[in-house]
Amino acid sequence: MIERLQINNREIILIGTAHISKESIDEVKSTIEAEKPDRVCVELCKQRYDILNDKEKWKNTDITKIIKENKTFLFLVNLILSNFQRRLGEDVGILPGAEMIEAMNAAKNLNIPIELADRDINTTMKRASHKMSIFEKYKVFSLILLTLFFSEKLRAEEIEQLKNKDVMSQMMDELALAFPNVKSVLIDERDYYLTNKILNASGNKVVAVVGSGHLAGIKRNIEKFSEKTSEEHENLMKEVTYIPKGRNLVKIFTYSILLLITGMFIYGFYIKGIDVFLNMAGTWFLYHSVFAAIGAILAFARPLTILATFIFSPFAALHPGISIGMVSALVEAKVRPPKVIDFENLHKIRKWNDLWRNQVVRIILVFFFTNTGGSIATFVSMGFMLPMLW
Repeated sequence: MIERLQINNREIILIGTAHISKESIDEVKSTIEAEKPDRVCVELCKQRYDILNDKEKWKNTDITKIIKENKTFLFLVNLILSNFQRRLGEDVGILPGAEMIEAMNAAKNLNIPIELADRDINTTMKRASHKMSIFEKYKVFSLILLTLFFSEKLRAEEIEQLKNKDVMSQMMDELALAFPNVKSVLIDERDYYLTNKILNASGNKVVAVVGSGHLAGIKRNIEKFSEKTSEEHENLMKEVTYIPKGRNLVKIFTYSILLLITGMFIYGFYIKGIDVFLNMAGTWFLYHSVFAAIGAILAFARPLTILATFIFSPFAALHPGISIGMVSALVEAKVRPPKVIDFENLHKIRKWNDLWRNQVVRIILVFFFTNTGGSIATFVSMGFMLPMLW
Protein backbone atom coordinates (compact mmCIF):
# COMPACT_ATOMS: atom_id res chain seq x y z
CA MET A 1 0.00 0.00 0.00
CA ILE A 2 1.40 3.39 -1.01
CA GLU A 3 0.37 6.81 0.32
CA ARG A 4 1.60 10.03 -1.28
CA LEU A 5 1.61 13.24 0.74
CA GLN A 6 2.61 16.78 -0.23
CA ILE A 7 4.12 18.82 2.62
CA ASN A 8 5.53 22.29 1.88
CA ASN A 9 6.67 21.46 -1.66
CA ARG A 10 8.06 18.14 -0.44
CA GLU A 11 6.73 14.74 -1.43
CA ILE A 12 6.53 12.02 1.21
CA ILE A 13 5.86 8.53 -0.16
CA LEU A 14 4.82 6.02 2.50
CA ILE A 15 5.05 2.32 1.67
CA GLY A 16 3.07 0.20 4.12
CA THR A 17 4.43 -3.34 4.15
CA ALA A 18 3.45 -6.73 5.52
CA HIS A 19 6.60 -8.08 7.17
CA ILE A 20 6.40 -11.57 5.64
CA SER A 21 5.05 -10.80 2.19
CA LYS A 22 6.84 -11.34 -1.14
CA GLU A 23 4.52 -8.75 -2.69
CA SER A 24 5.72 -6.14 -0.16
CA ILE A 25 9.37 -6.84 -1.03
CA ASP A 26 8.67 -6.40 -4.75
CA GLU A 27 6.64 -3.24 -4.11
CA VAL A 28 9.43 -1.69 -2.03
CA LYS A 29 12.07 -2.37 -4.67
CA SER A 30 10.02 -1.20 -7.66
CA THR A 31 8.87 1.98 -5.91
CA ILE A 32 12.35 3.08 -4.87
CA GLU A 33 13.75 2.35 -8.33
CA ALA A 34 10.91 4.22 -10.04
CA GLU A 35 10.79 7.23 -7.70
CA LYS A 36 14.56 7.66 -7.13
CA PRO A 37 13.99 9.67 -3.93
CA ASP A 38 16.51 11.90 -2.18
CA ARG A 39 16.39 9.71 0.92
CA VAL A 40 14.94 6.35 2.01
CA CYS A 41 13.66 5.96 5.57
CA VAL A 42 13.22 2.46 7.03
CA GLU A 43 11.41 1.29 10.15
CA LEU A 44 14.58 0.14 11.89
CA CYS A 45 16.62 1.27 14.88
CA LYS A 46 20.40 0.91 15.11
CA GLN A 47 20.22 -2.35 17.03
CA ARG A 48 17.80 -4.03 14.62
CA TYR A 49 19.81 -2.69 11.69
CA ASP A 50 22.98 -4.26 13.08
CA ILE A 51 21.24 -7.61 13.59
CA LEU A 52 19.93 -7.64 10.01
CA ASN A 53 23.33 -6.72 8.60
CA ASP A 54 25.51 -8.75 10.94
CA LYS A 55 24.24 -12.30 11.24
CA GLU A 56 27.01 -13.09 13.74
CA LYS A 57 26.00 -10.34 16.19
CA TRP A 58 23.18 -12.35 17.77
CA LYS A 59 25.49 -15.35 18.18
CA ASN A 60 28.01 -13.23 20.11
CA THR A 61 25.51 -12.01 22.70
CA ASP A 62 27.08 -11.73 26.16
CA ILE A 63 24.47 -13.44 28.35
CA THR A 64 26.35 -12.57 31.56
CA LYS A 65 26.23 -8.85 30.70
CA ILE A 66 22.47 -9.09 30.19
CA ILE A 67 22.07 -10.69 33.61
CA LYS A 68 24.31 -8.18 35.40
CA GLU A 69 22.49 -5.23 33.81
CA ASN A 70 19.14 -6.69 34.92
CA LYS A 71 17.87 -6.97 31.33
CA THR A 72 16.92 -10.64 31.55
CA PHE A 73 13.17 -10.06 31.23
CA LEU A 74 13.59 -7.73 28.23
CA PHE A 75 15.93 -10.24 26.60
CA LEU A 76 13.41 -13.04 27.11
CA VAL A 77 10.53 -11.03 25.65
CA ASN A 78 12.65 -10.08 22.62
CA LEU A 79 13.69 -13.71 22.26
CA ILE A 80 10.11 -15.01 22.27
CA LEU A 81 8.83 -12.38 19.84
CA SER A 82 11.78 -12.94 17.48
CA ASN A 83 11.23 -16.69 17.71
CA PHE A 84 7.57 -16.38 16.70
CA GLN A 85 8.21 -13.96 13.85
CA ARG A 86 11.04 -16.06 12.43
CA ARG A 87 8.91 -19.19 12.48
CA LEU A 88 6.07 -17.40 10.70
CA GLY A 89 8.63 -16.29 8.13
CA GLU A 90 9.82 -19.86 7.67
CA ASP A 91 6.24 -21.02 7.00
CA VAL A 92 5.79 -18.28 4.40
CA GLY A 93 9.30 -18.59 2.97
CA ILE A 94 10.21 -14.97 3.77
CA LEU A 95 12.64 -14.01 6.52
CA PRO A 96 11.49 -11.24 8.89
CA GLY A 97 12.87 -7.84 7.85
CA ALA A 98 13.36 -8.90 4.23
CA GLU A 99 11.45 -5.86 2.93
CA MET A 100 13.69 -3.53 4.96
CA ILE A 101 16.81 -5.24 3.61
CA GLU A 102 15.41 -4.87 0.09
CA ALA A 103 14.75 -1.17 0.68
CA MET A 104 18.32 -0.61 1.89
CA ASN A 105 19.79 -2.61 -0.99
CA ALA A 106 17.75 -0.69 -3.55
CA ALA A 107 18.81 2.62 -1.98
CA LYS A 108 22.50 1.63 -1.93
CA ASN A 109 22.38 0.56 -5.59
CA LEU A 110 21.11 4.04 -6.48
CA ASN A 111 23.47 5.83 -4.02
CA ILE A 112 20.52 7.11 -2.00
CA PRO A 113 21.17 7.89 1.70
CA ILE A 114 19.34 5.73 4.24
CA GLU A 115 17.67 7.00 7.41
CA LEU A 116 17.02 4.69 10.39
CA ALA A 117 13.68 6.08 11.49
CA ASP A 118 12.52 3.85 14.35
CA ARG A 119 13.00 4.32 18.07
CA ASP A 120 15.57 2.11 19.82
CA ILE A 121 13.92 -1.21 20.64
CA ASN A 122 15.28 -1.23 24.22
CA THR A 123 13.70 2.17 24.87
CA THR A 124 10.39 0.86 23.54
CA MET A 125 10.51 -2.26 25.71
CA LYS A 126 11.48 -0.35 28.86
CA ARG A 127 8.75 2.24 28.37
CA ALA A 128 6.19 -0.51 27.76
CA SER A 129 7.30 -2.40 30.86
CA HIS A 130 7.11 0.77 32.97
CA LYS A 131 3.56 1.61 31.84
CA MET A 132 2.10 -1.87 32.23
CA SER A 133 0.34 -2.95 35.38
CA ILE A 134 1.36 -6.25 36.97
CA PHE A 135 -1.79 -7.84 35.53
CA GLU A 136 -1.00 -6.54 32.03
CA LYS A 137 2.58 -7.83 32.28
CA TYR A 138 1.32 -11.25 33.27
CA LYS A 139 -1.26 -11.25 30.48
CA VAL A 140 1.19 -10.09 27.79
CA PHE A 141 3.93 -12.47 28.94
CA SER A 142 1.51 -15.42 29.04
CA LEU A 143 0.30 -14.70 25.51
CA ILE A 144 3.74 -14.35 23.96
CA LEU A 145 5.02 -17.39 25.89
CA LEU A 146 2.38 -19.48 24.11
CA THR A 147 4.03 -18.64 20.79
CA LEU A 148 6.94 -20.88 21.76
CA PHE A 149 4.66 -23.86 21.34
CA PHE A 150 2.92 -22.84 18.13
CA SER A 151 4.18 -26.01 16.48
CA GLU A 152 1.79 -26.41 13.54
CA LYS A 153 2.60 -24.79 10.23
CA LEU A 154 0.27 -22.08 8.96
CA ARG A 155 -2.30 -23.04 6.37
CA ALA A 156 -2.21 -21.29 2.99
CA GLU A 157 -5.29 -19.16 3.77
CA GLU A 158 -3.78 -18.09 7.11
CA ILE A 159 -0.60 -16.98 5.35
CA GLU A 160 -2.64 -14.88 2.94
CA GLN A 161 -4.45 -13.26 5.86
CA LEU A 162 -1.13 -12.31 7.44
CA LYS A 163 -0.23 -10.49 4.23
CA ASN A 164 -3.49 -8.54 4.27
CA LYS A 165 -3.07 -4.93 5.44
CA ASP A 166 -6.64 -4.78 6.78
CA VAL A 167 -5.94 -7.71 9.09
CA MET A 168 -2.96 -5.78 10.51
CA SER A 169 -5.13 -2.73 11.20
CA GLN A 170 -7.70 -4.94 12.91
CA MET A 171 -4.98 -6.45 15.09
CA MET A 172 -3.89 -2.96 16.16
CA ASP A 173 -7.46 -2.09 17.14
CA GLU A 174 -7.72 -5.28 19.20
CA LEU A 175 -4.37 -4.52 20.84
CA ALA A 176 -5.64 -1.06 21.82
CA LEU A 177 -8.68 -2.58 23.54
CA ALA A 178 -6.83 -5.39 25.32
CA PHE A 179 -3.66 -3.50 26.32
CA PRO A 180 -4.18 0.28 26.04
CA ASN A 181 -0.92 1.10 27.82
CA VAL A 182 1.09 -1.30 25.65
CA LYS A 183 -0.57 -0.02 22.48
CA SER A 184 0.28 3.59 23.31
CA VAL A 185 3.99 2.73 23.62
CA LEU A 186 4.34 0.16 20.83
CA ILE A 187 2.18 1.95 18.29
CA ASP A 188 1.21 5.57 19.09
CA GLU A 189 4.59 6.73 20.39
CA ARG A 190 6.46 5.01 17.58
CA ASP A 191 4.01 6.48 15.04
CA TYR A 192 5.01 9.93 16.27
CA TYR A 193 8.73 9.08 16.42
CA LEU A 194 8.65 7.70 12.87
CA THR A 195 6.74 10.76 11.66
CA ASN A 196 9.27 13.12 13.19
CA LYS A 197 12.24 11.27 11.68
CA ILE A 198 10.59 11.07 8.24
CA LEU A 199 9.71 14.77 8.13
CA ASN A 200 13.18 15.76 9.32
CA ALA A 201 14.89 13.62 6.69
CA SER A 202 16.64 15.80 4.12
CA GLY A 203 15.49 15.98 0.52
CA ASN A 204 12.43 17.09 -1.44
CA LYS A 205 11.31 13.53 -2.10
CA VAL A 206 11.43 10.95 0.68
CA VAL A 207 10.35 7.31 0.58
CA ALA A 208 9.53 5.75 3.95
CA VAL A 209 9.17 1.98 4.32
CA VAL A 210 7.10 1.12 7.41
CA GLY A 211 4.88 -1.69 8.65
CA SER A 212 1.29 -1.37 7.48
CA GLY A 213 0.12 -1.10 11.07
CA HIS A 214 1.89 2.26 11.38
CA LEU A 215 0.66 3.69 8.08
CA ALA A 216 -2.58 5.31 9.28
CA GLY A 217 -0.95 6.82 12.38
CA ILE A 218 1.99 8.29 10.45
CA LYS A 219 -0.29 9.74 7.79
CA ARG A 220 -2.50 11.30 10.47
CA ASN A 221 0.52 12.74 12.29
CA ILE A 222 2.00 14.22 9.12
CA GLU A 223 -1.26 15.94 8.25
CA LYS A 224 -1.42 17.49 11.73
CA PHE A 225 2.31 18.13 12.17
CA SER A 226 2.11 21.86 11.46
CA GLU A 227 -0.37 22.38 14.30
CA LYS A 228 2.47 22.17 16.85
CA THR A 229 5.47 24.45 17.26
CA SER A 230 9.05 23.22 16.90
CA GLU A 231 9.46 23.49 20.67
CA GLU A 232 6.41 21.30 21.24
CA HIS A 233 7.78 18.70 18.83
CA GLU A 234 11.14 18.77 20.58
CA ASN A 235 9.47 18.20 23.95
CA LEU A 236 7.40 15.34 22.55
CA MET A 237 10.52 13.66 21.15
CA LYS A 238 12.21 13.97 24.55
CA GLU A 239 9.14 12.44 26.17
CA VAL A 240 8.89 9.40 23.87
CA THR A 241 12.63 8.69 24.14
CA TYR A 242 12.84 9.08 27.91
CA ILE A 243 13.66 5.84 29.74
CA PRO A 244 11.76 5.92 33.04
CA LYS A 245 13.26 4.59 36.21
CA GLY A 246 11.69 1.79 38.21
CA ARG A 247 8.34 2.41 39.81
CA ASN A 248 8.66 3.99 43.25
CA LEU A 249 5.87 1.75 44.58
CA VAL A 250 7.90 -1.36 43.75
CA LYS A 251 10.95 0.06 45.51
CA ILE A 252 8.87 1.14 48.49
CA PHE A 253 7.35 -2.35 48.75
CA THR A 254 10.75 -4.05 48.45
CA TYR A 255 12.43 -1.89 51.07
CA SER A 256 9.40 -2.13 53.35
CA ILE A 257 9.65 -5.92 53.34
CA LEU A 258 13.39 -5.76 54.04
CA LEU A 259 12.88 -3.27 56.88
CA LEU A 260 10.15 -5.46 58.34
CA ILE A 261 12.36 -8.53 58.23
CA THR A 262 15.31 -6.62 59.72
CA GLY A 263 13.05 -5.28 62.46
CA MET A 264 11.81 -8.79 63.22
CA PHE A 265 15.36 -10.07 63.65
CA ILE A 266 16.34 -7.11 65.85
CA TYR A 267 13.21 -7.51 67.98
CA GLY A 268 13.76 -11.24 68.26
CA PHE A 269 17.39 -10.79 69.37
CA TYR A 270 16.95 -7.95 71.90
CA ILE A 271 13.47 -8.69 73.24
CA LYS A 272 12.92 -12.43 72.88
CA GLY A 273 16.48 -13.56 73.37
CA ILE A 274 19.19 -15.43 71.51
CA ASP A 275 17.25 -18.70 71.28
CA VAL A 276 14.34 -17.09 69.43
CA PHE A 277 16.77 -15.20 67.20
CA LEU A 278 18.58 -18.41 66.28
CA ASN A 279 15.28 -20.17 65.55
CA MET A 280 14.25 -17.28 63.29
CA ALA A 281 17.61 -17.32 61.52
CA GLY A 282 17.38 -21.08 61.05
CA THR A 283 13.90 -20.74 59.58
CA TRP A 284 15.06 -17.99 57.21
CA PHE A 285 18.09 -19.93 56.02
CA LEU A 286 16.26 -23.24 55.68
CA TYR A 287 13.35 -22.04 53.57
CA HIS A 288 15.40 -19.75 51.32
CA SER A 289 18.08 -22.33 50.70
CA VAL A 290 15.60 -25.14 50.00
CA PHE A 291 13.05 -23.20 47.91
CA ALA A 292 15.66 -21.47 45.73
CA ALA A 293 17.58 -24.71 45.27
CA ILE A 294 14.37 -26.45 44.19
CA GLY A 295 13.99 -23.72 41.57
CA ALA A 296 17.50 -24.44 40.32
CA ILE A 297 16.76 -28.18 40.21
CA LEU A 298 13.55 -27.60 38.24
CA ALA A 299 15.60 -25.59 35.74
CA PHE A 300 18.02 -28.54 35.44
CA ALA A 301 20.94 -26.39 36.59
CA ARG A 302 24.41 -27.80 37.09
CA PRO A 303 25.20 -29.26 40.57
CA LEU A 304 27.58 -26.37 41.31
CA THR A 305 24.80 -23.88 40.45
CA ILE A 306 22.39 -25.70 42.77
CA LEU A 307 24.98 -25.64 45.57
CA ALA A 308 25.70 -21.91 45.06
CA THR A 309 21.96 -21.20 45.06
CA PHE A 310 21.51 -23.15 48.30
CA ILE A 311 24.34 -21.24 50.01
CA PHE A 312 23.75 -17.69 48.80
CA SER A 313 19.95 -17.49 48.65
CA PRO A 314 19.41 -16.44 52.32
CA PHE A 315 21.98 -13.64 51.97
CA ALA A 316 20.78 -12.40 48.55
CA ALA A 317 17.26 -12.13 49.93
CA LEU A 318 18.46 -9.48 52.40
CA HIS A 319 20.16 -7.33 49.74
CA PRO A 320 17.89 -5.03 47.66
CA GLY A 321 20.34 -4.80 44.78
CA ILE A 322 21.12 -8.50 44.33
CA SER A 323 18.67 -11.29 43.55
CA ILE A 324 19.37 -14.98 43.93
CA GLY A 325 18.29 -15.36 40.30
CA MET A 326 21.14 -13.13 39.23
CA VAL A 327 23.67 -15.07 41.32
CA SER A 328 22.42 -18.47 40.12
CA ALA A 329 22.27 -17.46 36.45
CA LEU A 330 25.79 -16.04 36.53
CA VAL A 331 27.13 -19.23 38.13
CA GLU A 332 25.30 -21.37 35.55
CA ALA A 333 26.67 -19.22 32.70
CA LYS A 334 30.18 -19.56 34.13
CA VAL A 335 29.97 -23.32 34.72
CA ARG A 336 28.28 -24.10 31.40
CA PRO A 337 28.68 -21.17 28.98
CA PRO A 338 26.25 -21.15 26.01
CA LYS A 339 27.74 -22.12 22.66
CA VAL A 340 27.27 -20.44 19.30
CA ILE A 341 24.92 -23.23 18.26
CA ASP A 342 22.64 -22.39 21.22
CA PHE A 343 22.08 -18.91 19.81
CA GLU A 344 21.69 -20.27 16.29
CA ASN A 345 18.98 -22.69 17.44
CA LEU A 346 16.91 -20.25 19.50
CA HIS A 347 14.27 -19.98 16.76
CA LYS A 348 13.87 -23.78 16.69
CA ILE A 349 12.37 -23.97 20.18
CA ARG A 350 8.87 -25.42 19.80
CA LYS A 351 8.31 -27.83 22.70
CA TRP A 352 8.77 -27.81 26.47
CA ASN A 353 11.73 -30.18 26.16
CA ASP A 354 13.47 -27.75 23.81
CA LEU A 355 13.67 -25.18 26.60
CA TRP A 356 16.07 -27.27 28.64
CA ARG A 357 18.15 -28.41 25.68
CA ASN A 358 19.23 -24.88 24.84
CA GLN A 359 21.76 -23.43 27.28
CA VAL A 360 20.80 -19.80 26.60
CA VAL A 361 17.21 -20.51 27.61
CA ARG A 362 18.31 -22.77 30.48
CA ILE A 363 20.28 -19.88 32.03
CA ILE A 364 17.20 -17.66 31.79
CA LEU A 365 15.07 -20.40 33.36
CA VAL A 366 17.57 -20.71 36.20
CA PHE A 367 17.22 -16.96 36.74
CA PHE A 368 13.42 -17.01 36.90
CA PHE A 369 12.97 -20.30 38.76
CA THR A 370 15.42 -19.47 41.54
CA ASN A 371 14.02 -15.95 41.88
CA THR A 372 10.53 -17.40 42.18
CA GLY A 373 11.67 -19.89 44.80
CA GLY A 374 13.42 -17.16 46.77
CA SER A 375 10.37 -14.87 46.66
CA ILE A 376 8.08 -17.63 47.91
CA ALA A 377 10.55 -18.46 50.65
CA THR A 378 10.55 -14.87 51.93
CA PHE A 379 6.83 -14.89 52.66
CA VAL A 380 6.77 -18.48 53.92
CA SER A 381 9.65 -17.69 56.31
CA MET A 382 7.88 -14.59 57.59
CA GLY A 383 4.77 -16.65 58.20
CA PHE A 384 6.72 -19.02 60.45
CA MET A 385 8.84 -16.31 62.10
CA LEU A 386 6.02 -14.01 63.21
CA PRO A 387 4.52 -16.45 65.75
CA MET A 388 7.98 -16.76 67.35
CA LEU A 389 7.78 -13.08 68.34
CA TRP A 390 4.49 -13.42 70.20
